[in-house]
Amino acid sequence: MQKWMAVVTCIMTLFVIIFGHLYWNGKIKRHVNASESITKAEKEDASEQYDVVRHLPDELVEKVEKAAETDVPLNFVIYGSEATSTDEQAWPNRLKENLEKNYNHYFNISIYSDEGKTTKDVIAENLYEKIVAEKPDVLLFEPFILKDNGGGVGIENTIQNITSILNEVQKANPEVTIYLQPAHPLYNAVNYPRQVERLKEYAEENDYIFLDHWTAWPEQDNQELKTYLVDENNKPNEKGNKVWADYLINYFYQGLFS
Repeated sequence: MQKWMAVVTCIMTLFVIIFGHLYWNGKIKRHVNASESITKAEKEDASEQYDVVRHLPDELVEKVEKAAETDVPLNFVIYGSEATSTDEQAWPNRLKENLEKNYNHYFNISIYSDEGKTTKDVIAENLYEKIVAEKPDVLLFEPFILKDNGGGVGIENTIQNITSILNEVQKANPEVTIYLQPAHPLYNAVNYPRQVERLKEYAEENDYIFLDHWTAWPEQDNQELKTYLVDENNKPNEKGNKVWADYLINYFYQGLFS
């Protein structure tokens, strides 16, 4: 009987040892697999974040990647006339909210709007100095062409004034990435579209990036365009702000509104 009990005890002890070995091996393996899965997921998330910006200019991609690595956000400044409004529902704030959501903390975004001013006023009153003080890494500039058009500032004078402003910005940060864009289109305008075309040429001549958001609006000979603007035509209404914002959001986060 004692022999039998000894055999049973040995079998049970052996079973416990084997079971325990298999249990702990399995537990460790599951832990390792989970760790590998987390690491892989993290890598995929990082890859997806960088995929978002790969259609952007190389210089901006590099800046975003550096911001991600160093945890130091880029100064992203949006500047322009009353068409570049600081109102909560205007396109600049819509763009800001989207960039902050989708690019985490990589951008520190500021919005500046000088209402009722021409480029001549901006220089004479040193209004551009607040932009220079920001030392922007990225400048999205709507350079008062519509106001200049109504204020009797000739397009070549406008170009000279824009050059003066941007020269000061570049002195503050020679590595700044500069985007130029017009204000909203107008129904059946004649001189204004020509001036915007000159702005586009100027951007190409100086290696600035021109954002042609007019392609997202109704054609300029289409009366529907009037429904995108306030009565005074000096800035977009809610509908116009949305189409402008959507264009820019799609540019900076391609495919989001496809």
